[in-house]
Amino acid sequence: MTDLRVELFARSVRTADRTICLRPSEWDLLCALVLAGRPVPRADLAATLRPDADEDRARTAIDVRIHRLRARIGHDAIEYTPWGYRLAETAAVDLREYEALVREVRALQTPSPEQMLRCRSAYEAMTGWRIPAFLAASELASAVERRCDFLVRELEDKLALHALATGRVQEALSITQRALDEDACDEWAWDIAIRAHLARGDRSSALRDYRRYSSALARELDLPPSRQLHELVRCAASSAAQ
Repeated sequence: MTDLRVELFARSVRTADRTICLRPSEWDLLCALVLAGRPVPRADLAATLRPDADEDRARTAIDVRIHRLRARIGHDAIEYTPWGYRLAETAAVDLREYEALVREVRALQTPSPEQMLRCRSAYEAMTGWRIPAFLAASELASAVERRCDFLVRELEDKLALHALATGRVQEALSITQRALDEDACDEWAWDIAIRAHLARGDRSSALRDYRRYSSALARELDLPPSRQLHELVRCAASSAAQ
């Protein structure tokens, strides 16, 4: 199916004229192929999707799943290569589109409003998403987490900086708060939050956040904030004292 579309984060598979309903086992297989980002050997699929079965039964189960998935989404949609199975490049996948979007805007000093709307849509789709349970204990897990975490971080970076540059301070703070909920020692997020407070003249909140970050960093890593962030806050405090 050349018009196949897989929306990983909305858990949807469709063509131009219909939605395709997959069994849970078929969806898990499709997820594994999409998230791996590379051809996956049958043995790896078996270890990921049927870790409780012996080797022969697990491989047979994977063959059955591949056959059934191809029957639903099209034989050509699942390709076999010398390195394993993969979802055809002709299939549209939201994760691939989000990665292409990030590469696109990364090269631009000033992304267009349409590009920023697409970044917002991608970020909202990915926010709160967690790696599927069946992948959590597999060898694919760390690579999948790195891939998705990196993408979310890139989107956060673009959206927060754009919001700050266009005077939408509260939006910038909301984005950085989501990042800090994931990692209280994320200096990039604290830096944007502090700049956002300063942009609206709220030096007390900027200093409060700097102290919160300093405490979190000292508690976990016994390190001080970077010199750049220290200077930013010092200059703000000096300005307030004048």
